[in-house]
Amino acid sequence: MRDLAVSLAINHNTVARAYQELERSRVIEVVRGRGTFVANPGQRPPPDVEERVHKLRDTLRLAWIEAYHLGLAEDAFEEMFHQARDDARGERKEEA
Repeated sequence: MRDLAVSLAINHNTVARAYQELERSRVIEVVRGRGTFVANPGQRPPPDVEERVHKLRDTLRLAWIEAYHLGLAEDAFEEMFHQARDDARGERKEEA
């Protein structure tokens, strides 16, 4: 932590507090005697999972309302959803 503070030209207490917050948020794991590692996201759910699921539900609801007001058919909206999923995964479908 001291090396990082020196390289960033900030107080080492600031770096220590940042590390504590990252550990509290489960972004990093501190293994005593071995070091600090990026946490495996599959091990534990994020601490704010319920809030994030609620926001996701609201976002999807708003998207559905927008699709309705644009006059999109249900199947067209669902296709857009699947295309967005495929894009996020890095998958591309060949258009016919």
